[in-house]
Parts: sequence; structure tokens; C-alpha cells
Amino acid sequence: MPSSPAEVRVHPGAPRRIPFDQHVRVLKVHRSGYYAWLQHPLSARAMANETLTLKIREFYDQSMGIYGSPRIFCDLREAGLTCGENRVARLMKVAQIKSVRGYKRPRFKVGRPALVAPNQLQRQFQHDEPDQAWVTDITYIRTHEGWLYLAATSSTAGARTTA
Repeated sequence: MPSSPAEVRVHPGAPRRIPFDQHVRVLKVHRSGYYAWLQHPLSARAMANETLTLKIREFYDQSMGIYGSPRIFCDLREAGLTCGENRVARLMKVAQIKSVRGYKRPRFKVGRPALVAPNQLQRQFQHDEPDQAWVTDITYIRTHEGWLYLAATSSTAGARTTA
């Protein structure tokens, strides 16, 4: 059974070799349904879904892609729009709107040998002369503009630190 009467529509320029009644009968669509669809191609619910999807996209863009359906639903309610959370989730899925997932700890693969550097300092972090040993660390921070990487290098002898 066709999903909409649009599949029955005959192009005006196409040669009419097959009568319209046969098209309607083969596709199992009522003739009156086809003509009603010509008058109102979209239902009231479909038009409401389109306007709601535009609002969802607007709130999604304001959150820079972070909000999912529960928070978008709350924003819509605060804006005075009445709808259900499941409807918002369904419309987001149809429009392929997904929230950005937060940081997840990387999973370790079993059977992969770890590469560990040899411990050169043997936990002796106090040195009298500069440039005998250096220690480093790196971290990354998630910001609204993307990932920020921070690396620090320090000498064990003094207070010289570079970032």
C-alpha cells in the first residue's frame, strides 16, 4: 500500500497510456483520497511537526549541539510550546539531530601489550644541578570551541616550568 497519494500523481506531460482508474486500483488508493490530497498535501499534524522541527533546530543551534531531546523539550516548554518529550525525540531522530557526547574514558583493548618507558629517575626528583632531569605532563580540556591541549615541562632542580 503506498505511503502517500503522491505516489499516484501522474505527471501532466506524461503520455496517458494507462487510465487513471487503473493507477488508483493498482496502488490501492481511493480516487477521492487522491483528490483530497491534491487540495491539502500536508496534514495539520505534518505542518505542526515541520514548525516544531524548526524550533528544535533553533534551540539545538543555540546550545551549540550539546543539548539532547530532554533539554530541548524543557526549552520548548519554557518557550510556551506544548509537546511531548517522545515527540521531540522522534522529530530529532527523523531530522538527524544528535547531541554531542561528552568525554568517555577510552577502553583498553585486551591482548595489546603496553609500552612502558623505563624508569630513569627511580623516584629521585631532587637534583642539585639544573638540566639533569626534566619531567613533563600533558592534559586536554574540553571547551566550547573544541579541545584545548596543555603540556608542561619542568626541571627537577629549579622552579623553571614551561607550558
